Amino acid sequence: MPAYEKLFRLDGRRAVVVGAGSGIGRECARALAAHGVEVICADRDAESAALTAQLADGSPYVLDVLDPSAVSLAAAELGDVDVLVFTAATNVRKRLLDYTQEEFDRVVGLNLAASFALVRASRRRTPPGNPASVNGESGGSPSGPLVGRCRGDQAVSVADLVGVRRLSDQGVARTAETSPPAPSSCCGGVSTGRP
Repeated sequence: MPAYEKLFRLDGRRAVVVGAGSGIGRECARALAAHGVEVICADRDAESAALTAQLADGSPYVLDVLDPSAVSLAAAELGDVDVLVFTAATNVRKRLLDYTQEEFDRVVGLNLAASFALVRASRRRTPPGNPASVNGESGGSPSGPLVGRCRGDQAVSVADLVGVRRLSDQGVARTAETSPPAPSSCCGGVSTGRP
């Protein structure tokens, strides 16, 4: 198999990876950088964002996605980007009926409300006529099989995130035919893709 970075190039593009401080977010930042993308590594933990930025030859940015005003400020400060990847998420490892209200609110707040705030803030910055697509992958098909494997809170937030993606795509040209494949299918994101 050819080297990953030789499959395609994305030189000249800018990406913000939210949740870049560890795990999937860190690997998405590294993968995008390997393809030539200028990567902004956003995370609520400044040290983790800085470490990922160093690994991806990018820039760190401190962002708490649970604060809608911070998300709006980030969109204004960071300006136009070609790709938004959001991987910040949480779960509680117990039955839905055993959740406290605070646990449920935290899961839905991060997995759904924060994703909505990110999509809304980034889509508002998309210039008219610029093709865009919303892509929020969660490790599987956004149809029944994915939701069927999730616990209740995850099923709600994933199913609603699919709805947010669909609403965001209404009236917007899809770029799947002209854009190269995403570096990783596990990365969720909004691409304001330039052809």
